[in-house]
Amino acid sequence: SVRCCWGQCLFTDLGVSKAGEAYVISFWAPGLVSVVSEPFEVLGPSRIAVSVNPEGGLTTQLLETQPIVRITDERGTLMTECQEQSCHMDSGAVVTAVIKDGTGGLPLAYLQGNQTAVVV
Repeated sequence: SVRCCWGQCLFTDLGVSKAGEAYVISFWAPGLVSVVSEPFEVLGPSRIAVSVNPEGGLTTQLLETQPIVRITDERGTLMTECQEQSCHMDSGAVVTAVIKDGTGGLPLAYLQGNQTAVVV
């Protein structure tokens, strides 16, 4: 509950736990007629964006610049609350890195090192 002042009630920490469309919030108080909000959408993680691109190195050595990817919603907003157990991604909150087929010129090349990252 929140306190109301001068006929206005300000909610400051509401949030929805899962992405979805057409959520409606109902507001009620004893002795008053209830009201509902307009439908609204809550976006969830839907994209992976590269924020730091990998840069070269020597064969079998670490890349000079390690890549960093971000989990974002459809608008590109960083999902700062996206954690392994609460990310609400269909396949779990793990990002996997692989060499894209047909790139690099050598079909037998592969990534070395840890190729999965847990979203935290």
